[in-house]
Amino acid sequence: ARMADGEVVTVENYLTDTHNVLVREGQQIILCVDAPENIEPYYTIYNYNRQPVLLALIGVFLMLMLLVGGKKGVHAAIAILFTLLFLLRVTLPAIYSGASPLLWGFLTVILSTLVTLVLLHGFTRQCVLGFMVTMAGECAACALFAVFSSLLHLTGLQTENAEGLLLIAQSTGMQVRTLLFTGMMLASLGAVMDVAVSILSALREVAAA
Repeated sequence: ARMADGEVVTVENYLTDTHNVLVREGQQIILCVDAPENIEPYYTIYNYNRQPVLLALIGVFLMLMLLVGGKKGVHAAIAILFTLLFLLRVTLPAIYSGASPLLWGFLTVILSTLVTLVLLHGFTRQCVLGFMVTMAGECAACALFAVFSSLLHLTGLQTENAEGLLLIAQSTGMQVRTLLFTGMMLASLGAVMDVAVSILSALREVAAA
């Protein structure tokens, strides 16, 4: 395998039921490099390099939004990009460094909702109502999740990735126990906002008629 810096390394690729990254000549892959101090590096094949295809898929998605939605599509695309960048550049690093996942998750929900609705509707009554209804829906979703996750004993620590998260928490102070709740809060935002805006639009048309 030829690495990004031009170095050529030999890697034995063992194929199993769980590790089945079949590599062909000329294919781009992701290498995992284990290089402890004073020990020769050990290389393993981690996974396929899916970045070019994912970027192409995102490009097609944005193009369709622009073609179908026109100006609204542009604003919606900007709102999505803002949410992704804020989540990746601000929220996740803050949580990783030990900040409260609940606080940063809630701030992300508020900012994403505000930016999206302002871009789509401007500073109008529709925007204010959309924000209020979306926040009410988020509170309802969070309350339902809190009740039923308690009844079902869901903590997020029973997953296969929990051990890795606990190891990270030991060195960074990351608060693991509220990650599942925060993830649900962020994941439900899209559905809650979509339903809120759709119902408000329908009610506005009824009122206008």
